[in-house]
Amino acid sequence: MIVISDHGKGMESPSESKGAGLGLSIVDLLLKRMELEWRTDSSPQGTSIVIGQAPERNLNKI
Repeated sequence: MIVISDHGKGMESPSESKGAGLGLSIVDLLLKRMELEWRTDSSPQGTSIVIGQAPERNLNKI
């Protein structure tokens, strides 16, 4: 498990800098290809992104 965190104002706080909105989509795509999953926890006290192994898939199931 990897945890990345900061102590910023959180993801929901207003910001003057706007991106194209592709960053987290790219992260999601890459992590899925590596069979990893991620979640974010964000509040006015900061944001944490937790990356870990996805639950094992049973490929024998029909």
